Amino acid sequence: MRYHGITVKFPLLFIAWGLYLVAGISPAHETGHGTAGPHLTSAQKAALFGDKSALKSISSSYIKYVEPIFRTACFDCHSTFTRYPWYHRLPFIRGMMDRDISTGRMHLDMSNGFPFGGHATSREDLDAITEVLADGKMPPLDYRLMHRDARLSDAQKKDVILWVGESAGLIDRTPARKTKNPAESWGAIKSLRLELDGLLASGKLEKVHHIAYAIRDLVAGMPDISSGLSGEGMADLRVEVQVVRRLASRLDEAGDAGDSAKVKSLAARLDTELGKIAALYPAGALNASRPGPAAVYTCPMHPEVLSNQPGRCPKCGMDLVVKKP
Repeated sequence: MRYHGITVKFPLLFIAWGLYLVAGISPAHETGHGTAGPHLTSAQKAALFGDKSALKSISSSYIKYVEPIFRTACFDCHSTFTRYPWYHRLPFIRGMMDRDISTGRMHLDMSNGFPFGGHATSREDLDAITEVLADGKMPPLDYRLMHRDARLSDAQKKDVILWVGESAGLIDRTPARKTKNPAESWGAIKSLRLELDGLLASGKLEKVHHIAYAIRDLVAGMPDISSGLSGEGMADLRVEVQVVRRLASRLDEAGDAGDSAKVKSLAARLDTELGKIAALYPAGALNASRPGPAAVYTCPMHPEVLSNQPGRCPKCGMDLVVKKP
């Protein structure tokens, strides 16, 4: 049979069908991203930005550092610049591919730069990009198998994550808790981490978000007070800032859902990332400058309850006492 000027045999149709199943452009991985909101164009999202200078800065850095990466790895599914394979011209396959690409653009349309068109807010878009990169979901494995140039290198992933972090910071304008040096920040982070264990032990998961976001803000402020790090160390620290930012959001969600097992699992992941941060600094650099270790308070009846300050046990109401070494 002939189709659009090319001779097609039925075995070839089955081969092309198989190619589509292996390398098909399938945005189904993203159906949870921003499906609740109305679809907005790039121009409509830009109009929602209150700080136009922040938008200009984000857009400029996107064009310079990130768009070339996305053009190769993402544009086939998420823009009007799709590079169609030859089997797109074959019957049945064209319709399926066009529907998949249309769905991909509805979720995230990169055709006109940042902000991206789609259902979600620009801030949610940034979070989604961080998540799919961390989980290895994008580009999908089946797509990477047939498009070798779409595989992101570690350096490219780092560039994207750094851009996401800087952009999220400009959008959030979240004031970080001010500390004078990394050791002071680290001492506060360790105390907050103990408080998180205390909330887990007491079951007061609705307060997890306060601790998670306080840790996030302290970590976010560390690059500004860590001038002694090397260039590579600073780049790695900024990547960790974004990982901790995402973990804080997930801890917030798990705490609000009352999922203690999830909070415990995420707290363990947080410990891993904090360990990576500590490893970036010279030995002793994060030791507290004040003499002696910080006091840790516990309940005489419930030793699993820990706090970095005096108070009452959330389980029995007894006064907390200093924990013995």
